[in-house]
Amino acid sequence: MHRDQLSFVTLTPYTDFLITSSVDGVVKFWKKVFGGIDFVKEFKAHTGEITSVSVSADGRSFATAGDDNSIKIFDVITFGMTLGCICWAWVLTSVRSVGNAQLRCNAQMHMLCQ
Repeated sequence: MHRDQLSFVTLTPYTDFLITSSVDGVVKFWKKVFGGIDFVKEFKAHTGEITSVSVSADGRSFATAGDDNSIKIFDVITFGMTLGCICWAWVLTSVRSVGNAQLRCNAQMHMLCQ
């Protein structure tokens, strides 16, 4: 259970994990088991809000980006932090005006791993 509002809920392909992320920067790993889920590990990943998450196609890597200007990469199998990815792709999803001369951009993070 999180202490603050959830911002993302991610199911990993092939590895049977549920990963929840909350607006207070906390990431929790849950293992899918017969009849439910078991809590595995918690990280205080960011000092502020988590703004984007991504999971690799094989379900072994998970990444978060936060408004603290940091990116954290996790090894889903060992529940550790890693630097194993080789490339990040950002996709601009929208741009909108927020005042006279200010723009606000929304983007999605995608992880490309070897």
